Amino acid sequence: MNRNKKAQVSIEVVIIIIFLIIFITVFNDLSNNTVETIELYKIKEQQSQISDSLYSFLKSQEIFVTDVVDNNFNVSFENTFKIPNITIPSKNVECKFIINPGFLNMIVEYDDSVIYYDQNMSLNNTKFSFSDFEKYCGEIVTCYNSSGDIVCD
Repeated sequence: MNRNKKAQVSIEVVIIIIFLIIFITVFNDLSNNTVETIELYKIKEQQSQISDSLYSFLKSQEIFVTDVVDNNFNVSFENTFKIPNITIPSKNVECKFIINPGFLNMIVEYDDSVIYYDQNMSLNNTKFSFSDFEKYCGEIVTCYNSSGDIVCD
């Protein structure tokens, strides 16, 4: 009879150990997924803020040339904007912008996925003189006046 109780206790211990292993595995996967979801949300939030800031910078260049610079004056200017980096504590995040007069695309490489953010821009295409160009987060966009056109590189 004593052997039956020992066998029953052994089976119960094995079942408890299996249950704990399954619980820890599921909990670990759930916590990793939660962290990844939070980080993706933070990346998207920062994408929106950085894109809005860059668009505001470009729009202010247009307003400056259109409203301030008079055709009778040859005003030269050079304004810069440093594109902020996307900061996520657990990983390095690469990001780049592809800028055209009509749109701004931000591409972020996070883990094994690529996150896109597109923003339409209503810039005066006749005032801006830039072709497609790429800038990476941390780089500087420089805009200057060249014969009444805004040149950005």
